[in-house]
Amino acid sequence: MPDLPPTEHHQVVEALVNCGLDRRGFFVTHEEDVDDDFVRIGERTAVSPEQFACIRKAAEGTILWFDDRATGDAYGAYVDSQMRPEMSRKAREELAQQGRLAALPEISRYASAADFAQALEGFCGVRPGQVLIRHGADAWEIKPALDAKGHVVDSGIEQMGCIFNALTAQTEDPSRYGFNFGFIGNEALAEPHAKD
Repeated sequence: MPDLPPTEHHQVVEALVNCGLDRRGFFVTHEEDVDDDFVRIGERTAVSPEQFACIRKAAEGTILWFDDRATGDAYGAYVDSQMRPEMSRKAREELAQQGRLAALPEISRYASAADFAQALEGFCGVRPGQVLIRHGADAWEIKPALDAKGHVVDSGIEQMGCIFNALTAQTEDPSRYGFNFGFIGNEALAEPHAKD
């Protein structure tokens, strides 16, 4: 009887070992709730930036998680740096097709992230301070227009799309200028605020 080809699970394991990861330092499972393979690299597993390209290729098509936050952040920055040029090119092409590329505010031309945020809102037809909300020194939230029930209205979806597209189209990474985004989940919005 001929040998059966290795399963995708075993192929991922083998590829990660070939990247130099200790087999005892990670596991690969299939997560039924998302119907996807999940790779979890343990906190004590030695991973260097030189391995990121190999890990990315080995874990392609899986959900990849690093228990060590610093390593996960560094890997995320690596992936962003690899994807950013192509994403920026596509966003710029879309803006050019819409005849809006020449009006795109470029972050490098503004004295501060706050000034850029106002220009970005203006570019997207939004009153300054209405959609981009600053949190701390360099974190920003996109707060779309909501209806009375708290659902995003169609114009809010258009505003978010415009802002994300304009940020993606930047020739330089906005985070280098203190313009970082995160996502606030429903749980955070539902938490009662502490009273002073």
